[in-house]
Amino acid sequence: MPYTTDDYKRFAEVPFAEVLKYLRISVIPNATHLNGEIGGKPFNVNIEKNLYWVDDNDRGNVISFLAKVRGCKNSVAAQEIENQFFGTDGKQSQNNAEVINDFSQEIIHPKIITLKHGETIVIEAI
Repeated sequence: MPYTTDDYKRFAEVPFAEVLKYLRISVIPNATHLNGEIGGKPFNVNIEKNLYWVDDNDRGNVISFLAKVRGCKNSVAAQEIENQFFGTDGKQSQNNAEVINDFSQEIIHPKIITLKHGETIVIEAI
């Protein structure tokens, strides 16, 4: 089934912290950004904008990030995001609190950051 623009927008709203946890990619929080490495190249995530960038030619949302990591098309990555993060009713299947709790149980020395709107996320996986 082809996805609509609204589907892509909804999938792109999945927080990067959830996608990074799902992919088991370690990151280090830095104020409003997360810093990590994929394929030997450093990347940054702007938490507030929910966007990543490696350089001027390599940046985007969680869909394009997952496509880059998996080496697949954006449509395949969107399908994986839908399957992993959304229930059959089309709503996100986990809330951030559950993800944060799951995340913190897998971390030896967690780093905790609080976003401007009050949400706290734990980053830096083992």
